[in-house]
Parts: sequence; structure tokens; C-alpha cells
Amino acid sequence: MSCKHSDAIDNILAPHEQKHVEAFKKYNGTTRRPFDLTLCRSEFDGEIQSMFEAEQRDRRNAAQAASDALDPFHFDVELDDEEEDSDKEKQESDSGEQDTE
Repeated sequence: MSCKHSDAIDNILAPHEQKHVEAFKKYNGTTRRPFDLTLCRSEFDGEIQSMFEAEQRDRRNAAQAASDALDPFHFDVELDDEEEDSDKEKQESDSGEQDTE
């Protein structure tokens, strides 16, 4: 991999991907929620589970939306490595070889 490609990955793409990591970290943590319910004991577990699932869904959707807002992400990188081509030509010239392609 050329220096240009490494630079693009290390200094452009990697920081962008780190922003996705940070967006998903918004989901992490502990929440506390007071509740005041009047119901039969047999309904308690289902009601608490429903409250938990609704909060989990909202938190997950918010984290996903924060990550999605970062994309589409585009950047330009030179795929032709002139430096590498120049080095190859110099080596061929020094050894007397020529590229016949």
C-alpha cells in the first residue's frame, strides 16, 4: 500500500469511522425510570418489559440515526501511485529491463 493510500485511510477514513463509534456509544449507559402502575401482579412483568423495550428501541434508533447522519461519506484518493510507478521505472532503467505492456 502506498503512502497516499495509508494517509487516506489513517487521516480521513479512520477518523470518520471513529465518529460512527462515538455515535453508537450514545446507546451505552444505564437509565433509571420511575413508574407508577396500578395493576394485578400477573400483569407486572409484561408492563415492565414493554416499558424497557420501548426505551431500548428509542435509544437504539437515536444512536442509529446519529450514525446514519454521518453518511454518505465521500473522499478522493489518488489510486495511481506516481511515486511507485517512478520507482519501478527507475529500477527497470537501472537493470536494463523495459516494460513491454
